[in-house]
Amino acid sequence: LAFPLTKEIDSRDALAATIKILAHRGVEREAKKREDTNSWEIGKTKVFLKYYITTALTDALEFYHGCAAKMQAGVRGMLARRLAQRLRKEKKEREERERLERER
Repeated sequence: LAFPLTKEIDSRDALAATIKILAHRGVEREAKKREDTNSWEIGKTKVFLKYYITTALTDALEFYHGCAAKMQAGVRGMLARRLAQRLRKEKKEREERERLERER
């Protein structure tokens, strides 16, 4: 599996950036578990990853997808409650106005 880089960069910078990104995603731990020092290779314009690294990245993606879905559900629920509250308030105010007009 290969991921293209956005631009050509110095190989020292590419290695540091790759290690930082993979460590942040927990992939570096996977490589250490397997005692594999060659879990990825850096080409001129791509980073090549071993198969188990893609599995770890897929797991991380699924985890973040689940978190995003939970956050979206929470926000949608909050917005729906606000809307319902506003509509109930408007209905109550409208009914009160109508009651006052009938009393006149």
